[in-house]
Amino acid sequence: MARMTTNDVDDFLNHDGGGGDRKSAFLSGKWKEDQKIRVWLHPRAVPVPLWSIQFPMVRTDSENGSRKMRTLRWRSLESEDVLKQGYRRDSAGRLYADPVVDPFSLLYVVLSDAIDAGEIEWTDEIFRFEADEEERVIHAGGYCGMFGNRNMTTEQKRQLRKAGIRLDEAWRENCTPRLQYIFRVVQDARPEEGCMIAVETKSLGDAVKKVIRDEIEEHGKAKGSPFETPYAIRWSYDENAQMNAKYSAKAMRSVELTDEIAALLEEDPTPIDDLLKRGNVAELRELFESSWVADFQPDWGAIFSAAEALGDDEPEEEPARDPGDRRPRDRERQREAAKQRTAKPARRSRDDDDEDDEDEKPAKPAAKPAAKPVAKPAAKPAAKPAAKKPEPAEDDDGMVLCDNCRTVQPIDELVCGHCRQEYDANGTVVKAGDPKKYVSPDGIDL
Repeated sequence: MARMTTNDVDDFLNHDGGGGDRKSAFLSGKWKEDQKIRVWLHPRAVPVPLWSIQFPMVRTDSENGSRKMRTLRWRSLESEDVLKQGYRRDSAGRLYADPVVDPFSLLYVVLSDAIDAGEIEWTDEIFRFEADEEERVIHAGGYCGMFGNRNMTTEQKRQLRKAGIRLDEAWRENCTPRLQYIFRVVQDARPEEGCMIAVETKSLGDAVKKVIRDEIEEHGKAKGSPFETPYAIRWSYDENAQMNAKYSAKAMRSVELTDEIAALLEEDPTPIDDLLKRGNVAELRELFESSWVADFQPDWGAIFSAAEALGDDEPEEEPARDPGDRRPRDRERQREAAKQRTAKPARRSRDDDDEDDEDEKPAKPAAKPAAKPVAKPAAKPAAKPAAKKPEPAEDDDGMVLCDNCRTVQPIDELVCGHCRQEYDANGTVVKAGDPKKYVSPDGIDL
């Protein structure tokens, strides 16, 4: 299962691939509007990787019977050994790592093989979701991440136009697992909000890892690791930068560790059990089968059997405490050392230190899916010549559509920048946005 299983900071640095009675346990994505934020990583909460898929679903209001579009965040059940390979294949078309349990991954292999065999077109609709005021469709190629490929041929683009598939919207059909990191942080400017959960992109996670590695190299692990000796880290976001360079991070050693923040770092970190718990497999199967509209029929029993065999209980693969929880032996000593180190310099404003960090390395594009069926279709239509399909798109950290106003925003954004609708990290609406702020399918602000 895709979860960190030890409590060492090295797990986070080498990773590649309950909020008490407070109002909200989640850090709002509003910090990106200011382009930067200073945070203190909780010393007993090493960031935890989260591999998940965003999938549409329709919820019916129990009071008025209205049907509204929502987004399901599904934590992948596959191991990281499988997820890190990203469905890549060797020259013979064999997967480097075969999915074995997660229904999303197993369906990906079935669809990819069916497209190659001509049993289904990459532009065929496979899922349809109908709410009162909107409709969502997922196509076979969109599910497999093929529509986001930046090197599509003219013929492939013609096929998409003929099928009525818009390239500027097709990315949201992608159902391949994406990596994010779960941080527990205290905001330097707003410590009164307590320890917050921040679900951030792989790009920001990699930027933070680089900062910590550099600090450890310069100061040694005892002083260079924020999980040993706390220091502030500035996160920066540049909306106009290239996708793989939007996020950067910088150690802010001149920022004073106040008594208020130090006390919060002594408390237990906010729990993240809800983010890491296994999804309901039975409900997911019902959602898949009830929303499926293609003539091609996957063997749902084969796709879901391994996940259904897991049962309802989480396996005993974790320590009793939080997987990111790390408890140093002498926290008081480390806290005093940090306070002495930062006592003299004055606190800097939120706008100081604008140096750019090193650009992120772009994620490698996934290789072309080929043939190796996981499940046989129940009714196989006559084979037809298959048009050459594009490679799956490279990871761009993902985007989602706001349920209220339909504007595009980053997958990790918890507050819509257009209508101000707020979400928790599971995609559930916690504060409704302005109903008058709606964007039509043509991109016209209504």
